[in-house]
Amino acid sequence: MPLAESRGGASGGVWGNAPTVFRALNSKEATNKGAGSEASLPVTSRSRRSAPKLLYPLLAYCRAEWARLDSRKGDILLMRQTRTVSLDTLEYLYIPDVTYATYGETQRKMQRKMQLIIPYRPQWQDGETVPLIVFLPGSAWYRQEMYNGIPALAKLAERGFAVASVQYRESKIAPFPAQVEDVHRAIHHIAEQLAKLFHIDMARTFLMGNSSGGHIALLTALRQAAGIADVSELLNFPIRGVIAESAPSDLFLCAKEGVPANMPATFHPTADLLGVSCPQEHPEKLAEASAQTYLAPGHAVPPILLLHGDSDAQVNVAHSRTLYERLTQNGADADYIELVGVNHGGAPFWTEDVLQIIADFIHKHC
Repeated sequence: MPLAESRGGASGGVWGNAPTVFRALNSKEATNKGAGSEASLPVTSRSRRSAPKLLYPLLAYCRAEWARLDSRKGDILLMRQTRTVSLDTLEYLYIPDVTYATYGETQRKMQRKMQLIIPYRPQWQDGETVPLIVFLPGSAWYRQEMYNGIPALAKLAERGFAVASVQYRESKIAPFPAQVEDVHRAIHHIAEQLAKLFHIDMARTFLMGNSSGGHIALLTALRQAAGIADVSELLNFPIRGVIAESAPSDLFLCAKEGVPANMPATFHPTADLLGVSCPQEHPEKLAEASAQTYLAPGHAVPPILLLHGDSDAQVNVAHSRTLYERLTQNGADADYIELVGVNHGGAPFWTEDVLQIIADFIHKHC
């Protein structure tokens, strides 16, 4: 073959072993050029130059990818944009099951605990402190559920308030005023063991509770204001204010209305709280556990914020309406918020609007 001979000089050279089709193709190109073996050199050289053409599809693909990526440059940059984030709430720490009191003999010890939700800062300023909210869960004065309310209470901690949710002795264990005694012991424990560690200002202590917890909050503050030392061996720390939600403040009204229709026949919260079988036969006990008993003209009481749903089927809204009227008649600093269409407790009392009302009340009286 002319092409093989022109390049290698022998049929066994590199080109001599080339496939017939390859040699025929180059021979045809050489013929078209009108030259013999001498003309085949340019043909072969051009074949070598055309080898990079095999890379053209790859180069074309690369160019297409670059173009595609370039067209998405805006999207990629958008994903990498920076944002300045500002927080209007604090982080918080949750410290569970802090024992503040132990009752009973060695073999039958009974502990009472609190759940702490504390505002957190990576770095505190010298002397910086936060107010304390002692929260008392509602339970018809029976055993309280201490954990379900943590997410709601955390909203208060995010606003800069230390929260201690206090478990108090239920009525089946100890009648009134044992629950008030527990509140004093819890406050004393916080002051002695926890306040300095968690930057709590005990001089700005507020009591808060819902339902029966609101009742205990009211009675704790009002009895202290009346000079009653429920726990004589403990110092009485000043209570700056009370927030009572859906609170049964008048035990006479509780005894008169009896048990709500949707409750079991064995449900007798008022009788169990007082430790009697028939509350109506013990008016002195009803009076001792009623908020109105401790109100009198010229008798100073802490500021009080009452909240109640006007459709409450568990605790008659008349409790808060009457108490607010008595408070204002006696010149007390009191506010009353009635939530329209709201039943007993629950999510409506933890909305941003209500939380802001509570925060404003605390800041006003700090």
